[in-house]
Amino acid sequence: MKIGYFSIIILASFFLFLPTTLLAQQKYAVLSGTVVDNETKEVISDATILLTSAKGKVRNHVLYTNSEGFFSFGKIPVGQYEVIVSFLGTKKSFPIHLTKDLSLSCKFPLGKRLRDVVVTAEEGKRITSSSTVGTEAMNHLQPSSFSDIVSLLPGGKSSAPVMGSVNSILLRETGTLNVNGKQTNNPDYAISSLGTLFMMDGAPINTDAEMQTNPSYNSPLASGKLPLNRGVDMRQIATDNIESVEFIRGIPSVEYGNITSGVVLIHRKKKPTPFYGRFKVDGYSHLVSMGKGLEVGDNNVLHLDLSFLNAKPDPRYIFETYKRLTGSVRYNGESASKKHDWEVSLDYTGSFDKNRLDPDINFGKTDEFFSDYNRFALAGRYKYATREEGTGLKRVDLSFATSQQLDFMRQTRLVAPERMAIAPTGVEPGDHEANLLGKEYVADYLCDGKPFSFFAKGQALYNISLGRSTQQLKGGFNYQVTKNFGLGQVYDLSHPIFTISWDSRPRAYYTIPALHQLAFYAEDFYRQPIGEHLLQLEAGLRVSMLPGLSKQYALRNKAYLDPRFNLGWTFPSCYIGKMPLSISFDGGWGLTTRMPTLNYLYPDPRYIDITQLGYYDIKAPYERSLFYVRTYIEDAANYDLLATRNRKVDLRLSFALGRNKLSISYFNERMNTGFRYRATASVYSYNKYDASKINYKELTGKPNIEDVPFKEGKRISATRRPENGSMINKEGVEFQLTTERIPFINTSLMLTGAWFRSTYSNSVPLFYTVSGVYGDVILADTYRGLYNWQDGSQNQSLTTNFLLDTQIPQWGLIVTTAVESTWFISRRRLPQDGRPIAYLDANDGKLHPYTSESEKDPYLQHLYIQYSETLFRPSYIPIALGVNFKVSKKMGKHFTLSLFANNVVDYLPDYKVGDATLRRTSSPYFGMELRVSL
Repeated sequence: MKIGYFSIIILASFFLFLPTTLLAQQKYAVLSGTVVDNETKEVISDATILLTSAKGKVRNHVLYTNSEGFFSFGKIPVGQYEVIVSFLGTKKSFPIHLTKDLSLSCKFPLGKRLRDVVVTAEEGKRITSSSTVGTEAMNHLQPSSFSDIVSLLPGGKSSAPVMGSVNSILLRETGTLNVNGKQTNNPDYAISSLGTLFMMDGAPINTDAEMQTNPSYNSPLASGKLPLNRGVDMRQIATDNIESVEFIRGIPSVEYGNITSGVVLIHRKKKPTPFYGRFKVDGYSHLVSMGKGLEVGDNNVLHLDLSFLNAKPDPRYIFETYKRLTGSVRYNGESASKKHDWEVSLDYTGSFDKNRLDPDINFGKTDEFFSDYNRFALAGRYKYATREEGTGLKRVDLSFATSQQLDFMRQTRLVAPERMAIAPTGVEPGDHEANLLGKEYVADYLCDGKPFSFFAKGQALYNISLGRSTQQLKGGFNYQVTKNFGLGQVYDLSHPIFTISWDSRPRAYYTIPALHQLAFYAEDFYRQPIGEHLLQLEAGLRVSMLPGLSKQYALRNKAYLDPRFNLGWTFPSCYIGKMPLSISFDGGWGLTTRMPTLNYLYPDPRYIDITQLGYYDIKAPYERSLFYVRTYIEDAANYDLLATRNRKVDLRLSFALGRNKLSISYFNERMNTGFRYRATASVYSYNKYDASKINYKELTGKPNIEDVPFKEGKRISATRRPENGSMINKEGVEFQLTTERIPFINTSLMLTGAWFRSTYSNSVPLFYTVSGVYGDVILADTYRGLYNWQDGSQNQSLTTNFLLDTQIPQWGLIVTTAVESTWFISRRRLPQDGRPIAYLDANDGKLHPYTSESEKDPYLQHLYIQYSETLFRPSYIPIALGVNFKVSKKMGKHFTLSLFANNVVDYLPDYKVGDATLRRTSSPYFGMELRVSL
C-alpha cells in the first residue's frame, strides 16, 4: 500500500505529541525558589539543589542556583518532596508538600564563614560556550582596562598593559604573528575585532561611524593609535562600575547581530552600594575611581561613579602618554508590584593619546601627535515582566541608546625635505602645476570626527507550558542609524605633513550619508525533560539589512538570514560515593553576519598624481622651476561590496562531580568574505614632456608648458578599494577544570587553557608589483601581475594557566599563584604560487592571461616569481613559562589591600631559527591597590 507524504507527517506528529498529551493529563505544579544567607539575606549563587521524592529517589537532575540565587525545576508532578541545598560543605534539607505552584525561600546557615570568592572566569550556564567574570574576580585581578579581563578567558595570558595603541579584542584565535611569535596589527584581518559586539547594559557600543585617519602611511607617532575599522578600543572601558561580564564565545542567540566573532555583555552595578573607592599604582599607570549606589525612595537606586587613569606606555619615555576619564550617572527603578522596571543612564568617556618626539634627540624638530576621544551616551530601558508561571506573555523590553562623539586628532610636524619634493594641489581631475617643496616648514594636519549613533530595540517573551515541557518564544527588532557630522580632514594642500605617500585630499565627513541598519529576529527555546534526562533546544532566525543605501550598492535592501541552533542534553545524575555526578553535552551551529562600516562603504576618493614634467632650475628654483602633473580621481567605493559572513560550529562536554567542574569545548569557524582594502591596478595616460628642450638661458620665469614638446605615454598605478577579500579559519579546543577546595588549606586548583589553529589569507586574487628596469622599460609602470596565491599564514598555539587559589576566611586573605605556560607557538607561511594567472598591460590597458608564451617574453618572464621552499617551512617557538602572584587582604570592615607581581619567575629557553640562536627576556610587572568601602 502506498502511503503519501501527508499521511506520514500526520502519523509522525501523532506519535511525537502523544507522550506530551498523556503527561498533560497528570497534575503538575511549578517548583522554584531562592537561596539566601540566613544572616545577611544575601543571595547565594552556585549552591547545589537536589530534589528527592518521599522515598528518597532522585526526581530530577541536580541544579545550581544562578547569580541571583534562583533555581527552578519547572513543572513536576505534585506530591511529597525534599529539597536538599548544599554549599561549601554544608547541607540543609527543606521538606515540602507540593500541591500547587510553590516558590521557596531557602534560608541557608552560612554563619560567619565567608562566601567562596571566585577569582577567575567561570564557564557560563548557556547551552553554548561562554564565560562569566564577576566583580570578585575583577577585584582580585586589579585591572587597569577591559583588556586585562579578556586575559581570564581560556587561552588568555596576562601581560603588561599596552596603553600606547588601540587594544582590540581577539576571541578564539592566535591573531596574526610575526616571525618571533608576537601579535601584529594587520588591518587586512581587523574583522576579528570589528566583528565582536560589545553590549553595555543592553546598549551596543557602536564604532561604525569612526573615521579618524591619517592618510599618510609614514607617521610613526600615530602608528597603532587610530581605531579605524577595528571595533571597540578596550582601553576606553573602565572596569570599576562593572558587576559582571559575559563572553559568548560559541553560538549566540539571534537577539545579537552585526557580529562575526562573539558577544561581550557588560552588566554594570544596579543595587545599592556603599561608597567605594579604588586607588591603584603600577609601573605603567595610576588609577583613581570612586562611586556609590544611593537608595532613592522605594525600589529606586541612583548610581554615581567617576574614574581617572594616567598611563605612560613606556615609563622610560615621558613624551608619550595616555589618559582616560569616565563618569556615569545611572537611575534604576521598580514598581511596587515588581512588574515594571526602568533604567536611565548618562555616561561620559574621555580618552586622550599624546605623543611627541624628544626634542633633545631630534635636533629640536617639532613632531607632535594628539588624539582626543570624547563620548557622551544616553540610554534608557523599560521592562514589563509578569510573575505568573505557565503559558502567557512573560516579558516585554523596550530600549534605546544614543551617543555623540567629539573626536579630534591633530599632528604638527616640522618638515625638512632632504631633496626637492612636490605637493600636488589639484582637487579636480586634469593637468595643473604642483607646489615645489624645498624649504623647512611646519605642517598641521587635523582630523575632526563627530560620530553619532542611535539604537532602538523592542523584544517580547512568551512562555508556553505543557506538562513538563516549556517553551519560551522570543521575538524582536533592532534599528540603528549612524552618521559622522565632523569636518573631516583639514590641512593645507600646499604644505602636507609628509611629502610622499599622500594620495588623499581634504574631505568633510558630514557629506557622507547616514548608515541605517534594520533587523528582525525570532527564537524558540524549548525545554523537555525525558525521563531523568533533560533536552534543551534553542533555534532562531535573524534577518538583517541596510535600508536607505543608494541604488548603486548591491547591499541595498539585501536581506541576510542568520539561522542559529543550540542543542543541550543533560544526562541523569548519579552518585560516586556521596558526590553527585552530572554530565551534559551542548552543540551548536550558526551563521553570523557583519555589515560594513561607513569607511568601507564610503572610502576616501583616491588621487593619482602623475608627474608629466619635472623641470628644476638650480639657479632660481622657485622662480623658474616647473613641475606639471596630471591628476586622476578614482572613486574608491566598491558598489559590489557585501556583508561578511561566518559559519560557526561549537561543541561542549561538561562534567560536575560535586563542586568539581570540567568543561571541554571544540570550535570550528569558517569565514571567506572578511573586509580588507585590496590594491587594484589601472592604466593611466599622460604627456611625457621633454625637459631637455627647455632653453634655460632664455627663461625669465617659469617655462610655458605649451612650448614644451611631449609624447603621449601610459603607465600603471595602483589604488586601494574595500573588498570581501580576507579569509580567517579558526579551529581549536578550550578546557577549564575547577576542583573543590582542599580541606584544611582551603585551596582550589584550576586549570584553563586552549589550543588554537588560525589560518589567515586572502580569498581573492591580488595584484603585486615587481620592480626592475629592463632596457628602457620600467616593469612596474608597464606590466602588473595578478596572482591567485595565498598571502598569509597558519598559526598554532597551546597555552595553559594553572592556578592555586587559597582563601583564609578568618583572616580575610586570598592568595593566588598562577603558572602561565605557552607550550609552543608555530607559524607557517602559506605556500605561494609565484606564477601569475593574468597580467595588466599598459600598452593596451587590458588584462591578459599569463601563458607559457608569457614566460618566454623578455619582460613578462620577470613577473614569474620564484620562491624558495625554505620560506614556507614552519617555525616553532618553544615553551615560555611565567609565574604570577596576587594577594588580597581585608583590613577591617572598610579597606582591602591588594598587590600583584607578574613574571616574577620565568623560564624562556633559547631556540634556533636556522643557524641563529634567539634569546628571550621578560620584565616583571608589579602593582598594588587599595579598595575602600564606606
